[in-house]
Amino acid sequence: MDDQGRKDSYDVIMTSLFDSNVKLSESDQKLIEILRDTYTYWLDKPILTDIQIRDYLIVTHHCSKQQAYNNISKIKMLLGSVPKAAKEFYRYKANYILDKATAAAEAGNDKMSKAFTKIADCIIKNNKLDADDGEAIPYSDIVPKDWSMSIDPTVVGIKPIPDIVKKAKKLLDSYIHDLEDFQYVEDGDDRTQIPQ
Repeated sequence: MDDQGRKDSYDVIMTSLFDSNVKLSESDQKLIEILRDTYTYWLDKPILTDIQIRDYLIVTHHCSKQQAYNNISKIKMLLGSVPKAAKEFYRYKANYILDKATAAAEAGNDKMSKAFTKIADCIIKNNKLDADDGEAIPYSDIVPKDWSMSIDPTVVGIKPIPDIVKKAKKLLDSYIHDLEDFQYVEDGDDRTQIPQ
């Protein structure tokens, strides 16, 4: 399928995800039902990994492993990445609990404040909210280096050998002289005899 066909297919799927009046082929309708079901299941359990969702698709919808991964990629493209959305939700939840801890501390209830702080800390650690998400790489800003060729070894920190060209020519001449003693045998000739 070419890129235009893929875009058209995704447009149809995207439209039909939210509009049940769109006429679809039987296979597209089945795909929509699988995507809706899987996305809903993933929203209920946002911490599940791609592998766990793959296994859910294989067991529940009898997909092949490759088809399960294709469906996961369609879900992410069409509906967004559930784990990323879940991480934002848990950040909000941790901040909300920390606000309650602050309010309890301000009210003089240190015991409640410590309890809320421990709960928030567990949410942060269990959902890896303290881990760096990493920055998107700006590929468009990457400029390849301008390399130029050189026969000067000093540019890479190697001390030049004096008269290297003369030494190379002398070696080449000696090897060529040695080659003159050989005779070449044409294809099809008997190669078991060494030429004299």
